[in-house]
Amino acid sequence: MSENLHREVSKLVDQEVTKILEQTDRDVARTVNRALGVRDGAPAFDTARWQARLGELLAAHHIPGAALAVLADGQIHELAAGILHTGTGVTVTPDSVFQIGSVSKGYTAALVVLLADAGKLDLDAPVVDVLPDFAVADAGAARTITPRQLRRVAEGNFTPRPSQNRA
Repeated sequence: MSENLHREVSKLVDQEVTKILEQTDRDVARTVNRALGVRDGAPAFDTARWQARLGELLAAHHIPGAALAVLADGQIHELAAGILHTGTGVTVTPDSVFQIGSVSKGYTAALVVLLADAGKLDLDAPVVDVLPDFAVADAGAARTITPRQLRRVAEGNFTPRPSQNRA
């Protein structure tokens, strides 16, 4: 495929993905509003209602605290409720940092695969090609580690193969 054709196809893919994401945003907003009992024509985001709902969910599920950010109509709404740690009693704020463990691995993997499918990321090229500041304890390894290898490590089944190592 010529470079110009590749660029054009990539541009069309980006446009289609944008359309799909915009439609998905609208569908999600409609579904959430319906679930919350928000009537058509009501404000797109009701901060007081979401703040109350966040508190209700924390109590119902015995969760000490949470922060929530919602992008609605181009505006970010930040909410927080509860405490960060039961031992300290420190109040949660929208800027609070939570340890999320492995929750984000699935999202990250999905986005990496989407980028690879769109031709925007080579799973077998060194990570430093796209993230120049990528670093690990072994500087030599940092220059050769690929996204595919990182994915396999995250799965817990990494066994290096000679063909995966680049000089």
